[in-house]
Amino acid sequence: MVEKAPRVLNLIFILTLAGCGGGGGSSPSTVDIQKLKQELGAKIFADTNLSEPVGQSCASCHDALTGFADPDVDSTNPVSEGAVTGRFGNRNAPTAAYTSLIPDFGTNNAGEFVGGQFVDGRATNLVEQAKLPFLNPLEMANLDKASVINKIRNAAYAAQFEQVYGAGSLDNTDTAFDQVADAIAAFEGTDEFSPFTSKFDYFLAVSPWQASQT
Repeated sequence: MVEKAPRVLNLIFILTLAGCGGGGGSSPSTVDIQKLKQELGAKIFADTNLSEPVGQSCASCHDALTGFADPDVDSTNPVSEGAVTGRFGNRNAPTAAYTSLIPDFGTNNAGEFVGGQFVDGRATNLVEQAKLPFLNPLEMANLDKASVINKIRNAAYAAQFEQVYGAGSLDNTDTAFDQVADAIAAFEGTDEFSPFTSKFDYFLAVSPWQASQT
């Protein structure tokens, strides 16, 4: 028995390091949290309750079936309509496809402006861009950040929000609003938005020239 005791202790030590001891289980990995964040972003992106009045989501003007552009614009209504019927934006909603690949707004070595979101680059990056439509009176038309977060608190995915960003994360309106935008940006960074499935992409994938560049 004297010889077996150290072996048992060693086994307990190994199982504890592996997360098997104590019955508590292991915490979610960074990869798991990122996946949960992307799934959360997809739910927020599609939630039509997050406008005022309700009825418009991010996906309303960035439909996957039309290349994440507005499916309702045409020659009669060339600019996207907001949540308020008859109220239209100043510009048409651009596609959200491949936007995660756009660099942050800034200048290059030649002093030229590059990157940024929206046609005029007024949002530095995708996270900042995701915030603005919620509060734009010509788009989703919420009165303020608190209006958006109150709706998130009552959403079916509120528990998942706290799973990703921590217990009580919806209690602080300002940080929660930043996290809403962060989740949307995470979703927009998935392969669904940047599939690289065009004929040109296929050509690059199989062309001898492309192979010689790698």
